[in-house]
Amino acid sequence: MTGKQLLCLSTNVLLSKVPHIVQRRKNGCNIHIEKPHADDVYTANMGGVDQADQLHSFYSTGYSSRKWYRYIFWFLFSLSVCNGFIHESIFHTSHGKRKCLMISFILDLEKKTNQWFQPKKKKAKVSGGSKSFCGS
Repeated sequence: MTGKQLLCLSTNVLLSKVPHIVQRRKNGCNIHIEKPHADDVYTANMGGVDQADQLHSFYSTGYSSRKWYRYIFWFLFSLSVCNGFIHESIFHTSHGKRKCLMISFILDLEKKTNQWFQPKKKKAKVSGGSKSFCGS
């Protein structure tokens, strides 16, 4: 603890909430520290943000650019891939399936995305007017 005063701004906690008082022993004497309710709400809900940051750090796109808008685009792209993985994991666990690894999710996403951008193959003209898939 640094002993500095911390200011907290929150929009989801009412001002009428009484600050939580925490007692701590320091050098054999009790000190009373007022802990705002907003801090309790913040630490209780921080797990999802930490998980998203951790997943983002594992497999980020790593694209650096001097243009700020490109950097923001690739950051948001990487973040959306992480969010997609989290949603897919929740879907799999709710349906009793085994969760996949993030790297396999990214590789599967890459395969599906590459299929969109491949040129369409031209269909060969069939002579004789009959269309057969068996070759006869």
